[in-house]
Amino acid sequence: MRSADLPDSYRSFRLVVLALTLLVMAGLVAWALRDGVPQAVAGWAAEVRRDSWSVWTLFG
Repeated sequence: MRSADLPDSYRSFRLVVLALTLLVMAGLVAWALRDGVPQAVAGWAAEVRRDSWSVWTLFG
């Protein structure tokens, strides 16, 4: 069945589902860039500081 043979309501429904999917994906990317990545970097930096502190106190 070709896309032109489908009812207009079905094509509109598919377009709405596609638009909502893209909005959700854009929201997840925005959340990851705003919250997820900085928190991950901050956690990694804190672990590095903690580990390096324990190494320096071991030899100090």
